[in-house]
Parts: sequence; structure tokens; C-alpha cells
Amino acid sequence: MFPDSDARHKNADSLDLLRIAAQAVRSAGWEVANIDAVVIAAQPKIAPHVPLMQKRIAAALGLSEAAIGIKGKTTEHLGFAGRGEGIAAQAVALLVKQEGTAA
Repeated sequence: MFPDSDARHKNADSLDLLRIAAQAVRSAGWEVANIDAVVIAAQPKIAPHVPLMQKRIAAALGLSEAAIGIKGKTTEHLGFAGRGEGIAAQAVALLVKQEGTAA
């Protein structure tokens, strides 16, 4: 949906992109039930930022903060993330079919 080759997405607010993606999910007859995300980085430490991240993501999706799980992990100095050269993230969203829509 948001290729890095498209100049329209340069410096885009990631929460705006999340809202657009969530709207596409809803348009297809689904709802986001919850999200579980892992941020892989040597620095910065993620834990102090988790509550605000949960709050902002939950607000963008219209979910409770309890539905947003975020945790930080390190690679114990292995790879680009372990050397502090970058950050990686993995996220999984549970989608549920909207009531009244065909399966």
C-alpha cells in the first residue's frame, strides 16, 4: 500500500498510514482485534516508550490500550540491530470478520 518508491509517502506520519491501512481492512469486512509488536534494537530502550506507543496506536485504531502489545528485544549484539546500526520491528494483527458480513 505504501511503497518507499512513491514520493507521496516520504516523511509520512506512520499513524496516518496505520489509519489508512485499518480503513482498508474495515472496507474488506474485517476489524483489527489486537496487535502484538516486537521492536528489535540495541538502543534506545523501548520500555519507557511503550505506554505512549500503546496509547497512540490504540487511538489510531479505535481500540483499547490493552489490545496493543509492544515489547522490546535485543539481538545480544548480533547483526545490524545489535551493532546499533538500525532498528527492526515485527508485528502481527489479529483480524476478525465484521458482524453481518459474509465469510
